[in-house]
Amino acid sequence: MVGGGVAAVGAGAAAVIIATSGDDEGEFPRQTIASVGDLRPNEPVTFQYPLEGQSSVLVDLGEEVPGGVGDSGGIVAYSALCQHMGCDVQFVPEGGYMLCPCHQSKYDPAREGNVIQGVAQAPLPRIELEIDGEDIVAVGVNGLIFGYRENLAPGARA
Repeated sequence: MVGGGVAAVGAGAAAVIIATSGDDEGEFPRQTIASVGDLRPNEPVTFQYPLEGQSSVLVDLGEEVPGGVGDSGGIVAYSALCQHMGCDVQFVPEGGYMLCPCHQSKYDPAREGNVIQGVAQAPLPRIELEIDGEDIVAVGVNGLIFGYRENLAPGARA
């Protein structure tokens, strides 16, 4: 009886790996999000990427963090769709975290969007950024956006 339970758990884990490890079709669009000079530390900028309706948030954390860009290395962006049930998360400047108002999951944007509290089990997908002159440009997604089998399908690119 115990062996069957382990097999079921193992099969479930394999299904998750298969569902999230596939490549997206095509290339991610390059999309200018904001100008470096217009950003203020801890003031979030919302945008849609890589598809219309895929809510994302950009924030300058003001200090170097993993995956950050810009002079301070603190500009990061994440999908704003909670990995638990897809509610929109919001950046909370006073605490420096992202909060899902539906079930209170908290994510740490300074630690690659990892869960720090709540029912979510996976980090927020990170929007890959580049600096092009003064422009902050989204160029890809690291992780699977909630509700999608592929980050680029189905839907219209933002």
